[in-house]
Amino acid sequence: MPKLASTVVVGTVLFLPIVFGSLVKASTVPKVSNLSVTGPNGTQPAGTNLTFVAHASGNGGLPEYQFWEENANGQWHVVQNYSTKNSFTINSVGAGSYPITVYALDANQIASGQWSQALFQTFIVNVDASVSASVPSSAHGLPIGQPLTIQASSTHLIQPVYQFWIENPKGTWSSSGNYSPSSMFAFIPTQTGTYHYVVYAKDPIAPNTARFSLAYEGSLTTVPYQTYLESLSGQPYYNTGIAINQTSFGNTLTIAGTSYQHGLSYNAGTVNGPATANFLLNRNYSTFSAL
Repeated sequence: MPKLASTVVVGTVLFLPIVFGSLVKASTVPKVSNLSVTGPNGTQPAGTNLTFVAHASGNGGLPEYQFWEENANGQWHVVQNYSTKNSFTINSVGAGSYPITVYALDANQIASGQWSQALFQTFIVNVDASVSASVPSSAHGLPIGQPLTIQASSTHLIQPVYQFWIENPKGTWSSSGNYSPSSMFAFIPTQTGTYHYVVYAKDPIAPNTARFSLAYEGSLTTVPYQTYLESLSGQPYYNTGIAINQTSFGNTLTIAGTSYQHGLSYNAGTVNGPATANFLLNRNYSTFSAL
């Protein structure tokens, strides 16, 4: 899946170490600008070397760079502290996620503790990461009006978050809302036909866009309310080919179908209503499809 190019964002720096030095008025300290970092982004194959190279303008000062990495437990740590060295490499990466953030400050800004002035750029690298989703086998041919749960799972993401999108048979899309740690989404189909669903999974730090997320697509088909037969043991027998016709109680009840056994006692009803009659069938398997 295509990935967004990394974006330079200027904001408050949360992870910078405290360095003590003489205080200098901010107006007299040269500031870095125009930070540009090159490096891999998005999905990468295992065994790749990840190299990030930063460049910034010193505006009369000397730019220094700091590199941070988020580990598999979601904790950030410095992998290369502030220095004039402007590159960092992770050799032969294995499966997992590699969020990398590069900061830039002028040496005088560091000495005067102007951490909030740092420029930074973040990369999200996913190696052999994936997302999948499943629905119960009964979801294929599920009667409308019945609740349905989509279960998602992912591999090699850091504390993954998920978002679900559903397209109904009329082509209208709806979502589960913002990305969430919940890997399950339940909804009730209200239309007959084919529903398509897309499950997105990403690292929490990744932008809330499809381009920085892994995706899984699936579909299921719903049918009208089905008539059913229920044995005395409580086992329902669903069959869209079964027709039960009864105009009112006391009238003749006609059953026609091909996938049930005559000779057992059943309750008849519909999945969206109570049983309509109790009756005893008195014909075993045969070529006759009506009683």
